[in-house]
Amino acid sequence: MENNVSETETQETIEQTSDSEIKFASRFWAGLGYISFLCFVPLFIKRNDDFALFHARQGLLVFVAWIFFIVASVLPVFGGIVWDLGHIAVFIFSLIGVYHAARGARQALPLVGKVSEGFEVL
Repeated sequence: MENNVSETETQETIEQTSDSEIKFASRFWAGLGYISFLCFVPLFIKRNDDFALFHARQGLLVFVAWIFFIVASVLPVFGGIVWDLGHIAVFIFSLIGVYHAARGARQALPLVGKVSEGFEVL
């Protein structure tokens, strides 16, 4: 009987370990989604992970904003200002997103979160 109990306890420990690994993996992939063009990695690799996809969609929109600021930087008068402010904004949004992903929170980013809710990728 004691053998049964120890096997059950061992099985529960293994299940808890695998759950925490999955949770860490989801957090990792979600955080990766905010790093520039790497947002495409969780979009294609972790298609069944809702948490990673939530953050990857937001990361994709931050990446698109970064591309917009690069294109807008060629404006003759305000290009430098647009680039500087846009680069700072993208960096701050990325930091906020990585922070929420690492915490395991499904927190929408300001301005970006509402748009990404209805956003389907492939």
